[in-house]
Amino acid sequence: MLYERTVIGKKPDQLIKREIRTLREEDILMPDLVFNDPYILDFLGLKDTYSERNLEDAVL
Repeated sequence: MLYERTVIGKKPDQLIKREIRTLREEDILMPDLVFNDPYILDFLGLKDTYSERNLEDAVL
């Protein structure tokens, strides 16, 4: 939920640094926590920019 806290936070850079420092200190900083699985959706045929609604319609 770091993403959500970062979005609503007033000082996102400081929040991210603090969270990562905490994860390192507790020795639980793993790649799975930092990187999400990518989704390759080229087969949907969407242009470079699209709305969430367009993405939803293409998936359905």
